[in-house]
Amino acid sequence: IQTMTKWLESARFENWLFILGTFVAAQHVDERWVDESQLPWANISYFNFAPIHVGGTKRSFVHFKHFISGIDFLHTQPSVPRTQPQTPPGVFSNFCHEHPYSNGCIYGKAPRAMLEDIGFGQHQVLPGGLVEIGGIRIGLEICLDHAEGELCKHLGPGETVDMQIIVSAGMNIPTGPVCTAPGGPVFLSDGFARTELNFNKLGLGTHSEQLPDGRRRRYNVGVVYGADALVGLQQWIADTLDSFTGYGFGSRLPGESTLPGGSPVTGTTGVKFAQVNALGEDWFDKVSGFYDVNDYIQAQKIDRSLNDAMKRFLHTEDLPPTDQARRASLFPTVDIYGPLAIPSRADDSR
Repeated sequence: IQTMTKWLESARFENWLFILGTFVAAQHVDERWVDESQLPWANISYFNFAPIHVGGTKRSFVHFKHFISGIDFLHTQPSVPRTQPQTPPGVFSNFCHEHPYSNGCIYGKAPRAMLEDIGFGQHQVLPGGLVEIGGIRIGLEICLDHAEGELCKHLGPGETVDMQIIVSAGMNIPTGPVCTAPGGPVFLSDGFARTELNFNKLGLGTHSEQLPDGRRRRYNVGVVYGADALVGLQQWIADTLDSFTGYGFGSRLPGESTLPGGSPVTGTTGVKFAQVNALGEDWFDKVSGFYDVNDYIQAQKIDRSLNDAMKRFLHTEDLPPTDQARRASLFPTVDIYGPLAIPSRADDSR
């Protein structure tokens, strides 16, 4: 950790903000206190936090997640597609409805001695998930905390941030409230290999309505631009068919069923977007045995099958190859959005 932090202090990373994933940890509680409290699940304290570093400086923080969710404790083996979570009760369990402040229902804030033991002794706790960089006020949430509106609750009615960032596994932007100023960007980076961007254009991101299923709510954030392998594959299929026939299915705006920048067939969204291979051509060898990449492997098989079928079709029909359809990126990517303007800083030369 110290080596990485020192590296990120380099001047080459000035104006960068690094959110270095999340850490899940547990610590046994003094058994004498457990006996006195008579609280189930009180024998272990759980912690989940994101290390943060402001590039080109010595400013390092940790931001603690509040709500426990099952995905935090998912056990996977590379040889098996998915195993069932083995977790504490979690915030949505009946137990936690009855004991909402039990150690098995919410995360604690790791004590300073524990942070020092695992290499984060110089990191300051980020109050309320808020950090300011170059006059830009940024709010950070971790996964389920977004659905529960932790950032907006901390800010209070009418308060906003210039930018909102969500790091997650199994979350999306409209599931939780957005509290940027109108036009302020919201970014989501999800562990299920998806990224999203939203601008909260109408400034109504804290307003929601219940979906017809009666269980979930969707927040009025406006258009969400999203990227993942499935969207890329869907865009390639749609653009390929359109290039052959001159017609598509339905009338969709750019950004609907396309990658964030739009596509050659549907047109551009005005959002500058690019994807680059995150790990290089040998990405599979690098992650094999560490991560479950079965989705990528199956998507690549489907992609090859469809591409072979397209080539046979072109040959049979004596049609020229099409260059209008962009092939999907079916490997881990770095998704690059922008540059983007921050409305509240429109007069700032930075």
